[in-house]
Amino acid sequence: MSPDVLSKSSFSLTSPVKAESDKAPEEVKGLKTQPSDKEMLFIHSLFKRATVGNVNTDLPGLLDLKGKAKWASWNSALKTYMEKGEELKKKHGI
Repeated sequence: MSPDVLSKSSFSLTSPVKAESDKAPEEVKGLKTQPSDKEMLFIHSLFKRATVGNVNTDLPGLLDLKGKAKWASWNSALKTYMEKGEELKKKHGI
């Protein structure tokens, strides 16, 4: 599957899904306890893939550790998706 398959321009969200996705970031910010850095990077990567698509920015600078972690997570979201697909194919057959 090519990376373009999941690019933002290749699909559009239906109104109920769009409404839910618009409020999801605020709900995550309002959680009673702070998720771990790993959990936040994972949700950030999914959000960026869903709202922007493929990584479209340069890797942040050497001293921007948080920015670099977010960028790397966003960049790896497609790989994570493809790995999960392979796992499901093995488990359920194709």
